[in-house]
Amino acid sequence: MKRLLWILIWGVALDLLLLVTPVQAAGETLPLAEIGPYNEVGRQSFSLVDESRDRELTGYIWYPSASSANRRPGPLVPKNDLPLAEAAAPYPLVIYSHPKTGDGVDANFTLGLGPHLASYGFVVISVNHNDPANRFLGLVHRPMDILFTLNQFASSENAWSGLINFEKVGIAGYSLGGTSAMQLTGASIDPLALSEFCASSDNAGWATCDISEEIWQAVLDERAKFDPPVIEGEIWPPYTDSRIAAVMPIAPCMGPFFGERGLAGADVPTLIVGQERDERCMYELHALFMYEHMGSDNRALLNLLKQRHLGVYDDRDVKKILSQYAVAFFGYHIQGKTEYADYLTGAYAAEFNNLTWESTIE
Repeated sequence: MKRLLWILIWGVALDLLLLVTPVQAAGETLPLAEIGPYNEVGRQSFSLVDESRDRELTGYIWYPSASSANRRPGPLVPKNDLPLAEAAAPYPLVIYSHPKTGDGVDANFTLGLGPHLASYGFVVISVNHNDPANRFLGLVHRPMDILFTLNQFASSENAWSGLINFEKVGIAGYSLGGTSAMQLTGASIDPLALSEFCASSDNAGWATCDISEEIWQAVLDERAKFDPPVIEGEIWPPYTDSRIAAVMPIAPCMGPFFGERGLAGADVPTLIVGQERDERCMYELHALFMYEHMGSDNRALLNLLKQRHLGVYDDRDVKKILSQYAVAFFGYHIQGKTEYADYLTGAYAAEFNNLTWESTIE
């Protein structure tokens, strides 16, 4: 009896140990998770007004400033209004979409990707979405926020227009921001797919089938203010822009809102990051479903094993993984750094104890 008890105790202890084991490499390092060539990063705030929606948009810009041989070791801390390192301009652009507004989350919350990508020669823009209580309205306003911000910065009247390369733009986002990023791949909302899914499932997780007819009607009414009504049974026209060249949704939600028909229109290179134990936006119903049904023939799925939805908030090791993959993915697709291709493979992911990788191009 005592022997059995000890076996059970050791079994539980082993399970607990596995739960707290950080994502780490067995042999390979994370070179792109280290601070990049620009070890001084600037940050500026901005404010825009979209008069067509009577909507004020604020946010932040992170950008390369300088490299200093005398910089003290330590974390990268952006400083407000540092001078841009203009010699290498124009810089490639990544626009980041934050999780649902609330609990202190705003445009400054980028999981560290804003300043980190800037250290590798990107300009990163993150916009405050100011989500209302009805989070589903984000399906209407969030992609419009991103596209409006892109157009405003690309305008010749904007001081940044000559300093940013707008020919190839990256989009990233986390949680509800991951959903917004998915909408910029060319994927469309399919109300019919959602209704069919919710009629047959009682295990859809957060932000899917907990939507009432009243709330959904409010979404449709809001959308009708800016776009022609959609014929019943048809998918929404996608929110797209030809300048978007690569998209990285992290822990995206609302997979059934797209359905197979809606995802078929996604046609840009996409790296989806899912979390195996995501209790809010469950891996199989959201990240995996999106990956399997996207129309893009250049897509990949990185799965963070044993990770929950909010685990990345304070997990330094996971943030390093995200930094590594963000630099490699956007560097390859936007900066043209072909040497990063080796980091976007199953062989590289296999070096880690808590990662899996799927891709359509291997």
